Amino acid sequence: MAGHSHWAGIKHKKEIVDAKRGKIFSIHSKAISVAAKGNPDPSTNASLRTAIEKAKKANMPKDRIEKAVSGGSKGNLEEIMYEAVGPYGTGFLIKAITDNKNRAVGELKIVLKKGGAHIGNVGWMFTGNTPNYPLTLGGAEQGKIENLISKIENLDDISEVYSNLG
Repeated sequence: MAGHSHWAGIKHKKEIVDAKRGKIFSIHSKAISVAAKGNPDPSTNASLRTAIEKAKKANMPKDRIEKAVSGGSKGNLEEIMYEAVGPYGTGFLIKAITDNKNRAVGELKIVLKKGGAHIGNVGWMFTGNTPNYPLTLGGAEQGKIENLISKIENLDDISEVYSNLG
């Protein structure tokens, strides 16, 4: 039984790494599928080209990229932008790519409520994805907001989260 615990340690570390890579690949696959919805040709579709470049930077395999492009032409995924008001006057723009809007917003509301936030209008705080009014907070408050952002990013359908936290 000499090598048993060594392999068990490697196995557990590999599971964690694979889970993180799988989540990243899933986000990139959804983004590629949404971008390929109308025009699956990257030479004429700039948003698709950008999504493929981001996936390649994340070391996503070529066959998964091709599968995502062909899956995008079927068109069952949607891109949705949610706005949320957080504690201490923070604002969040949350980009989701989902096949079920009701499930995505339900999961998001649960995480927001647990973090002391709610769906609300904060679009005026941002120009594009850049905050107009950056917010600076102390250590404990900033930690609470960063923890909330981390929990939002861990949801399956969420691809990007922007905040006015400075």
